[in-house]
Amino acid sequence: MLLAASLFALLAQFRTPRHPFIEPPVVATDRTTASISILNSTATVTPLACKPASAACNQISYGELGIGDCTISDGTYLDVLFFQGTMGDFVDVVVWPLDQTLTNPALVLDPPPTDGSKTPLVFGGNGAWLSYVLSSTGQWGIGVGTRDLFGKGRYAVKVYCSKDQNPGAPQSCVGQNLTCGQTIGWTLTAQSCSFNGSTRPYEDHWIYATAGDFFNAEVSSSDFSALVSIYDDNGGAALAVGQSPVGGTSRVAFSIPKDGWYSVLATTANQTSLGGFYTVTVNCFNSGCIPPLIVEQPVAPKTIKFGDRVNLSVRAQGVGPLTYTWFDVDGTSQTVLANTQSYKTLPIKSNRTLKVVVETHCGQEESNPITLSPAPVKRHAAKH
Repeated sequence: MLLAASLFALLAQFRTPRHPFIEPPVVATDRTTASISILNSTATVTPLACKPASAACNQISYGELGIGDCTISDGTYLDVLFFQGTMGDFVDVVVWPLDQTLTNPALVLDPPPTDGSKTPLVFGGNGAWLSYVLSSTGQWGIGVGTRDLFGKGRYAVKVYCSKDQNPGAPQSCVGQNLTCGQTIGWTLTAQSCSFNGSTRPYEDHWIYATAGDFFNAEVSSSDFSALVSIYDDNGGAALAVGQSPVGGTSRVAFSIPKDGWYSVLATTANQTSLGGFYTVTVNCFNSGCIPPLIVEQPVAPKTIKFGDRVNLSVRAQGVGPLTYTWFDVDGTSQTVLANTQSYKTLPIKSNRTLKVVVETHCGQEESNPITLSPAPVKRHAAKH
């Protein structure tokens, strides 16, 4: 069973570089062929094989993968959710595994039956996040699964819908988010991004990287000569360009010089390639992030004696370093109290309303506000 709650993180849409990407050099391709083991199509989510659940924009749902769920062809578990989507909306879908047994999570977005759009899928890492501009209005499907045969456990999934902030961009020109050890599968089409003055298509896959981390990134395709390149948030020229594709895969190694956003960009190795399905994978050590999810809200004691100090705590889950900020909320103003996961208040002598905001580099979520009310002081009649 999936339960819904109207709780969501604040996310950024496009992490558009300050300057357009400059095309990486065209490289000579290896003309020999080889068999490569990659996904060659996106998964299809239908209500026929499984009992679907409902989801909704700007809500979070909870579910569990395990015995009794439907499976896909490789035997792994899959849950299906459907939400009502509106054409032109920018949608972020995020999955957080809540149990350590739910390893290598997978996430796929499926359009309505009459919509033939090519949508992304993502698997691996400690959580999954995909983004898309909806190409039609109707019932969109979300598949939540795992790439591990014995993977199972509880998860949370959030659908966040907002207006597209860049409606003039091609419909599938949407930056995806990566974490270490994760793979994204998608398709280069005429609706993908393209370099200025060129029809050469690309898609960018962003990751928040930490200085000193080491990337091994690759793009694979059996449909076109793939090329991987790495850019930073300034755009401009590539920081590193992969080798000529061998056996359908182009690889690059790169050491991160400073903290910040970097794009692992997938494109064609020559300007005559028409595109097709590809996968992009990045292996690293301590980079990447997904927005936080508060899994245990701070709770006020039922009784607070006048002048008592109250211990409050919050528990959140996400990928990347988590930061915590406690606020005293007074009407329309708020005061920062502490930057720790747990907080011990000052003596409570009047009603106070508090909240905590949890952040990663990818977004933030704030807790439900809690009100701390001291019990009234008992006044004893004076003795005469």
